[in-house]
Amino acid sequence: MINFNRGIPPREAIPTKDLATQTAAIIDERPDVMFQYPPMGQYLGDPELRLQLAALHSVDPERIFVGTGSLQVLDLLAGHLLGDRNRDVYVEAPTYDRALQIFDRHGARVLGLPLEDDGLDIELLHQHLRTLVPVFLYTIPDFQNPSGVTMSEAKRRALVGLSETYGFTILEDAPYRQLRYHGAALPSLAQMAGGARVVTIDSLSKVLSPGLRVGYAISDADTSRALASLAECTYLTGPALSGGRGALPGRGSRCLEHRLAPADSGTAPRRGCGRRSQLPG
Repeated sequence: MINFNRGIPPREAIPTKDLATQTAAIIDERPDVMFQYPPMGQYLGDPELRLQLAALHSVDPERIFVGTGSLQVLDLLAGHLLGDRNRDVYVEAPTYDRALQIFDRHGARVLGLPLEDDGLDIELLHQHLRTLVPVFLYTIPDFQNPSGVTMSEAKRRALVGLSETYGFTILEDAPYRQLRYHGAALPSLAQMAGGARVVTIDSLSKVLSPGLRVGYAISDADTSRALASLAECTYLTGPALSGGRGALPGRGSRCLEHRLAPADSGTAPRRGCGRRSQLPG
């Protein structure tokens, strides 16, 4: 039986032996680093992990901030973006309930816009933008939670165009983007951004291990540093061992590299593929 209640990977999909080997290796090679506070002062996360994530997404590593799970990263982003007078936020309806809880905690005024079979109702969004421009729009464009809808390429282009025209930020939450079993991936909103401001939130929970609690944001370098400063005021730094296990130089880095193929490569990642054959249809 496959449990669809939560997005929890099955035990057999987690490379436990590889992770155990990697953990032992990184403790052996860098014990003083792994059991000490990471560096203070706008620390963006494990440098080796950020290099690998930067290569995966074809961005400068200075644009990547690594936190303790993507929800924490989203919480920091909400705190950063909602600090000014404008507290209006647009979301898909329905959307991820924990994201709504975060926005509510930060005092956001949330407006839900309905989903269609190919994603957000762009025409309705445009109507609302004529009278009220939000601080940001939160979207899960690939395999949306909870609907499962994937936003069409045409709507992605329209959305980033509206963002550029009206000046709001797009928060692109992409934890499921790598979980494609067939077909070619559509360009991400960040890849189509042009002059629009898109911040991508991603995670290793669905493709490597949720127990590592590794989430990250891809933004501009100034925003990354602002998130690091907020994080330092909240919990000092994340656990060095979690980030290090995600990317150990040499041997251990294969654990991450083998699990992730760029989503636009047309290659499905290894993670979870064994469960696809158990689904009907």
